[in-house]
Amino acid sequence: MATPELMGRVALYMTSLPCPPLPVVVTRREEDGVGNSHDLIARLLLNAMAADDQPANERRKVVQWAITKEWVERLPKTQSAEEFYALCCDFTCKWVNAFTGSSSGISFRSASSVGVGDPCHTALAHFMAAQDIQHLQQPALRKDFDHYSGCTYEALLTTYMQRLLN
Repeated sequence: MATPELMGRVALYMTSLPCPPLPVVVTRREEDGVGNSHDLIARLLLNAMAADDQPANERRKVVQWAITKEWVERLPKTQSAEEFYALCCDFTCKWVNAFTGSSSGISFRSASSVGVGDPCHTALAHFMAAQDIQHLQQPALRKDFDHYSGCTYEALLTTYMQRLLN
């Protein structure tokens, strides 16, 4: 069972990821649907914490550190929102595979397929507001969930990309 302390640790982990929530294709009972990558990663993290397999966790951390380093090196070369989205999809796929130990592909929907108010859009709006709290020292500069929830998913991705590149 996930305690408030454990969920707080997971929340901190999620807001520290360099990539925003992405629309992941999920299959339930033979039907495709859409989830968000942060929910998937949070579940994988909770499973890893519950398993408490220190050697496996250490191996995963080494792999994820290399994935993050690659992402940081590739980010400045990003020229467009489309390239940024592709970079985030690649990072997320590798990050998830580090938990599972597989090299299976993960399918993502296009950024344009995410509508305002969709769960993935809502997750990104929350992520952006959390990023403001973490990274903007002056509270007057921070925007809240209500502000971000009124923007399109693609606009939020562009804003986040510009934030990282500046």
